[in-house]
Amino acid sequence: MDSIASASPRDDAGQGWASQLDLPDVGMVARIVRLNMLVTRLVDSITGPEGISTADYLVLGVLRRSPGHRTSPSFICELLGRSTPSTR
Repeated sequence: MDSIASASPRDDAGQGWASQLDLPDVGMVARIVRLNMLVTRLVDSITGPEGISTADYLVLGVLRRSPGHRTSPSFICELLGRSTPSTR
């Protein structure tokens, strides 16, 4: 049987399937994914009862911190890492 197929994903000796891939530290990626899940759950618990989406919450946060509570749509898109409607 192929040694890659029989290797455990928890093989800490570096001889498992993860060592065959050109990826960053799997443990670090797993921790980042877990943190993302926790933050998403927290934001959902804030936005859900108010009836707004996470995207709405992020846009409102940008506007709240902008001078005069105003900014351009292109700045919001740039700050949030989104494309503007005209560049899709």
